[in-house]
Amino acid sequence: MITSKDVTKEIGGQPLKLDLSFMSTHPDSYKQLKGNPERIAIIAAKEKEINARPHYYIPQDEINAHAGQIKNGDIVCFVTTVKGLDISHVGIICREGDKLTFIHASTTKKQVIVNEEPLQEYVQGIKRNCGIMIVRPQF
Repeated sequence: MITSKDVTKEIGGQPLKLDLSFMSTHPDSYKQLKGNPERIAIIAAKEKEINARPHYYIPQDEINAHAGQIKNGDIVCFVTTVKGLDISHVGIICREGDKLTFIHASTTKKQVIVNEEPLQEYVQGIKRNCGIMIVRPQF
């Protein structure tokens, strides 16, 4: 069985205060929640539970400093500044020579690609990204 582990703190991540609320405050954005107050209440309770846990992230300007601890196949989660959200996008870490980048489903190219830019440059170039979390598959 394959599981995963958030390794962000281990590789030098800093504390991240979460205030998840997006799903419960925007139920019309989710067909499973729209018009279903019972499910909205369940989601709100789950958001509260998640908010109570400790979370860590690597700020966008420090990604390269921790690059040596990020492995091929790690899952990279893009931390957003959007109110009520934590993660806006995900990808899979991919090294091309010395360049740390990632594979993802590109919304602009409408296909799965190996990102051309290094990871830190990509994160710095997305206005609503402030850093990353790293999740490592456990075999």
